[in-house]
Amino acid sequence: MKLNNIYYVKNYKPYSPGIRFKTRAVFKFLNNVNKFRYLKDIPYFSNGRKEGNRLIYSKGKSPLYRKKIFLYKTSNDVRGSAIVHKVLLYGKNKYISLCSFSNGLFFYHPFVKGMSFNNIFIYNKSIFYDPFKKSINKLSPGSFLSFFDIPDHRYVSNVKYNNSNFLNSSGTYGFIKNKVIDNNLLKYFFDIQYSKKINSYSLFNGFCIIGKNANSKQKYVVHGKASYFLFKGFKPVVRGVAKNPVDHPHGGRTNGGRPSVSPWGRKAK
Repeated sequence: MKLNNIYYVKNYKPYSPGIRFKTRAVFKFLNNVNKFRYLKDIPYFSNGRKEGNRLIYSKGKSPLYRKKIFLYKTSNDVRGSAIVHKVLLYGKNKYISLCSFSNGLFFYHPFVKGMSFNNIFIYNKSIFYDPFKKSINKLSPGSFLSFFDIPDHRYVSNVKYNNSNFLNSSGTYGFIKNKVIDNNLLKYFFDIQYSKKINSYSLFNGFCIIGKNANSKQKYVVHGKASYFLFKGFKPVVRGVAKNPVDHPHGGRTNGGRPSVSPWGRKAK
């Protein structure tokens, strides 16, 4: 099944706790080996461990077909334009994208509303020559810029300010209202939307991403329903006589009530 560029592998009847609902991303663009050679100016260890960086592998039938990618942890010192390669599901509700700079360096970036496959955006305002620069919209969704480079009346998310991060959850966003100069500091006043509550903040010397966080309908999903966990591969263990008839129609040893059934509707007795 294909949904939002994500390929799912389902196990409808897990017979053991080790067999769960499994998800994997199929990277079709990993066919070219020369495209993913390691950069010589970035040190790495033979076991793949490095502080802030790590290795990811593509899925394949044989280890001979697997390709290695050096995944770099971005920071405010990295500048350039990037392109979106794949959209992934992070956790239970948030979407992230696998992106790469023009020099072939890969990194994860939050997926916001308006981004798409092969979308080009700016990361920390590119100031040097870049091959992608000719086809870039400066204010395209997903661009990671400072408050000084973003004009008024824009939706932003994933704000980084004073060693703190907020507006990271799916569906959250903020709206920049205006900017003022106070004590030689440029302050931005913007509203933060949390369901029905709006708070106003004044920030300066911060970074944020243009656009609203994707998957805004996540708040309508009920995670406590048995059908939701059954789709994930988690089956209830306690059934039948262990329950009381007042709590559940399957429970009790008294006459009447619906018989105990499996998750697929078959009688368990």
